[in-house]
Amino acid sequence: MINEVQAYLKSKLQDSSKQSLSVSDKEIINKIGVEQYIFTKLASKKFRKWKMADTCVDRVKKAINIAITNEKPLEVVFFQGGYKLWRFPSSPESDWAEFFNIAYLIEYLTSIVKAYKPGVTLTYYIHLT
Repeated sequence: MINEVQAYLKSKLQDSSKQSLSVSDKEIINKIGVEQYIFTKLASKKFRKWKMADTCVDRVKKAINIAITNEKPLEVVFFQGGYKLWRFPSSPESDWAEFFNIAYLIEYLTSIVKAYKPGVTLTYYIHLT
C-alpha cells in the first residue's frame, strides 16, 4: 500500500509535465497565435476562482508580450502569505498542501511550457510577517 501511494505521489509531480499539446491546442495556436494562447491558458476559468480585474488582464498580456518579444521564459509568480507558523513540524519545508499546490501549478503551466520553448519560470513569493 505504501509503495502504491509513493508511486502515485511521484507520478503526480513527474507525469503531469510529460503531457504534450493536444490536437485542439495546436489548432488554437495556429489560429490565434502563441501569445494569445498563453493568455487564454493563464486566464482559464479552470484555474481561477474570480474574474480577473482589467488592470490584471493588461499586466498579464504585457508580461506575456515582453517575454515573447525577448524570447525569455515567462515569469510566473505565485504569491502566498506568511501562513505557516515557525513552530509547525513542517516549517520551513514543504508540507502536503504545498506538495499538491506544486503539482497543481505544474498541471496548470505544462501546456504553456509545451507551446512556448523558452518555457516558464515559477517563483514562490512568500511574505512573512
